[in-house]
Amino acid sequence: MMLSRFSLCIISAFAGLSSGAVLAQHASPAQASAECIAAGTPASWHSNTAPLQSPQLSSNGEVTLQFCAPDAHSVRVFGDWNAKSANGDLLRKGEHGVWSISFGPLKPDLYTYWFLVDGVKTIDPNNVHSANDAARIASYFILAHPETDSAMYVSKDVSHGRVSAIWYSSEGVATPRRALIYMPPDYDKSEQHYPVLYLLHGWGGDENEWIDLGRAAQIMDNLIAAHKVVPMIVVMPNGHHDRHAVPDISSPPSTSDLAPLPPRGYDITPSITAIGKSVVNDLVPFVDQNFRTLTDSNSRAVAGLSMGGGQSLYIGLNHPEMFAWVASFSGAVIAWPDAMMPAAAPAPNQGTEAVIPHYKLNLRAINKDAPGLNESINAKLRLLYIACGMDDGLLSSNEEFESWLAESNIHFVRQNVPGYAHVWSLWRRNLVEVAPLLFRPQLPSQHGQ
Repeated sequence: MMLSRFSLCIISAFAGLSSGAVLAQHASPAQASAECIAAGTPASWHSNTAPLQSPQLSSNGEVTLQFCAPDAHSVRVFGDWNAKSANGDLLRKGEHGVWSISFGPLKPDLYTYWFLVDGVKTIDPNNVHSANDAARIASYFILAHPETDSAMYVSKDVSHGRVSAIWYSSEGVATPRRALIYMPPDYDKSEQHYPVLYLLHGWGGDENEWIDLGRAAQIMDNLIAAHKVVPMIVVMPNGHHDRHAVPDISSPPSTSDLAPLPPRGYDITPSITAIGKSVVNDLVPFVDQNFRTLTDSNSRAVAGLSMGGGQSLYIGLNHPEMFAWVASFSGAVIAWPDAMMPAAAPAPNQGTEAVIPHYKLNLRAINKDAPGLNESINAKLRLLYIACGMDDGLLSSNEEFESWLAESNIHFVRQNVPGYAHVWSLWRRNLVEVAPLLFRPQLPSQHGQ
């Protein structure tokens, strides 16, 4: 239900699987609770005073956050809207120890945030909705507008698909392995067979990532309901060769493996090569044997972000007989074996996120990693899509890769998007754009030569 130009939709990560109910909050940014009582605490149960409400949103997209900390000396907030600020934004302390801040208006999107209270990081205790992106645990809210991609992130009153967890065995990687599978709304009501999109996460993430922060279930539900996509199964495996599953189910070897970037000295290439073999030799056969899938290459796609984008390109370009649709979002082609060359000195880090250096690409290694690749692949690929934010450290290696493809007369679609770095706000948008292109009878227009 749209209440005004903007809606604050605070939704469970699995809301796309429920009845579609949405909690919408609207209040004046200046409104504050009379007492410092955090929601869900014993004090709030016994008090007649309404607990703090955070976040709040005005009708024009302004946001108010509140935090109860009577004895704190400093409360700061770090969010997607101020990611270029190394120190975040300082909240102001008011009556009863309630700290608050108002800002905006923000453009429609999903926003994550967290607080730093006297140097200690915490999520918003008044917001029951949070997401885990590797070691980056944060609260979130959604500003949805019907004329932008953000409308696809909300759980609406439409038919919902079903997400199930599977376990499968695979050689050469940590096993057994866990994957999540989205099945379209009519899967359980029909005998129909469906095309399959294999959707891969980035470094440090896991099989839950596309559901939690990527809003994949909501996006697919809404696109299917709007008749903008071919109904499809979406398979989201764990893409790390040395991990079985999401950390709260199977702990990683080290907490450093949950950092935004690989720790120094870590070899990421097996998560390209070994996972590539695992997907082709084990995951695809398992899915085809246990779900009603269409098994020809024209009915199979592979896509991913960052490390998953590098995996998708490696898998798709080496196996066009299996995948006719290939998409990379901010792809880490530099993770291919021996593909990373020394980087130019990065610009000083002005933000809270780790800077990705502008690594050069070793094109000799690329030739070895995709042997025999030439223009003949154009007859097999229906779509080769490569997107990257123009503020992303991986842009230069993506552009080198695109030039290599063009010199080989290999067709592709290029999307270099201004105003975006290595961020989820771009990858959700990429999925909304790519999903409607998949499994169409007519070949999408490709360029890049």
